Amino acid sequence: MDGNAPHERLCAECGAAADSGRIFCKECGATLAVIVPLVGPPLESSRISGIHMKNRNISGIALWLLGFALKTLASLFGGGLLWVLIDDLNRHSGNLGTWLEIALVFVLGTLVWRAGHKYSKLGKKHRARSADDLVTKDPRPPVIYLRSFLDDPIASNEETQWQGGGAGAAAVPYPGPTEEQQLANIMNQIGPFIAIGNPAEELPELGAARTYISGAEWKDRVLAWMLRARLVVLRAGTTEGFWWEAETVAKNVKPERIIFLLPLTAPQYQGFRKRAETFLPCHLPDYPRKKRQIGSIRSILFFESDLDSPFS
Repeated sequence: MDGNAPHERLCAECGAAADSGRIFCKECGATLAVIVPLVGPPLESSRISGIHMKNRNISGIALWLLGFALKTLASLFGGGLLWVLIDDLNRHSGNLGTWLEIALVFVLGTLVWRAGHKYSKLGKKHRARSADDLVTKDPRPPVIYLRSFLDDPIASNEETQWQGGGAGAAAVPYPGPTEEQQLANIMNQIGPFIAIGNPAEELPELGAARTYISGAEWKDRVLAWMLRARLVVLRAGTTEGFWWEAETVAKNVKPERIIFLLPLTAPQYQGFRKRAETFLPCHLPDYPRKKRQIGSIRSILFFESDLDSPFS
């Protein structure tokens, strides 16, 4: 994300100028006067107006029901027909026509199921709650998700999973939850998982609840969120917007409430560490030898209260 830096502020206690993005005075430690709403006016757009949100909910329900019907049709009718054809093949082995029928039913069933999945996912996007609505109804301190918009297509990729395979049958691949959805399932147990949405997207990606803000205001909103965040999760990137977020978090959030998701190779991590150590309160560890990759995330960096920064 990019935008203009916040205006310079003066400490009411000692009169010292505040660094850009700092919430506490570096001279006397007093809290600076910051008046930024946790929930504020969203980006002016017809897609998030009250009437349009109601229409989106109706459309979302209709699309989800259509997707559910198609997946049910593919699973029950297609699966049942396959069972009949396979049973016939067992009784009349070597029947080329039956083999062709099995292949045709399998292909058609897969296409119908994938179409249903697409409509179900589209319906969920239409019905997705906004970040403003979520933090209004959930009193817990939020979990903030900060990342470059350039990484959204990667985090929204569905991971292939395998279903079935019992009783000698072959396992069937199907699209599982996205990387961001898996992250949201965990973080929503801690607090409402929220993020700034990409103004260019017509519908929000599934995962963190989004709010849409104009380019000149997003930094103020992020600062407001940070002031009461239970946890701040940053997906490491290379844009200047990401580095502003990382430096601002380091200035205003306790280290034990910061998590970095690292989709980085060893050489990329060296560049990240070199720059991050200019503002983080401790040295970062070497790149881990043992890696367990989850989606595109190769490592997780977090801090303990004594400022150690172990990998996971």
